[in-house]
Amino acid sequence: MRRPAAFALAILGATALVPVAPAGSSCHVTYVERETPVGIESRQRTDLRAPGLAGVRLTIAGRVLDERCRPLPGVLLQFWQTDGNGVYDRAGNRLHGHQYTDARGRYSVQTIVPGTYGTRTPHIHVGFRTRGGLQGITELYLPSTVRAYGMDVGTLNARDGWFDERNVLRLGPRRGNGYAATFDFVFARR
Repeated sequence: MRRPAAFALAILGATALVPVAPAGSSCHVTYVERETPVGIESRQRTDLRAPGLAGVRLTIAGRVLDERCRPLPGVLLQFWQTDGNGVYDRAGNRLHGHQYTDARGRYSVQTIVPGTYGTRTPHIHVGFRTRGGLQGITELYLPSTVRAYGMDVGTLNARDGWFDERNVLRLGPRRGNGYAATFDFVFARR
């Protein structure tokens, strides 16, 4: 069952964040699942993979912008996800890390394609905190064209009530054992 749009608005309340179209050439505010404090219980790094970790490589790069398409430097981005088998590392920092955007609002993270977790479609959690104090959590999703671990991503996306097409990665063609993707986050200044 899909979650109703009113649910998303209730989570966001009367803040500057309003779920609209995806970030792209015009700077529409990124859908945020919930506003909540974001802790930093991870290592600062851009490569979330660990030695010996199997999986289909995934590199995600993009920018963090304000609603006027201006870069937001120094934004904390914290990433965490499951491995290819759908298991979270709850004891360590495998597939979990944080970084700060550079002076141009850019970020880049190397990871693997996540597996399914319970009934959830593959997703990557992203916590964020801007210098202006806006903080929250959102999720990035895979497009239905991803081929990994025998998953039918299109069917999984359609069945997941939390899936939001506005937060789907823009994926390039698969090259060898990996994908390159882009996603621009747009957060309204307070």
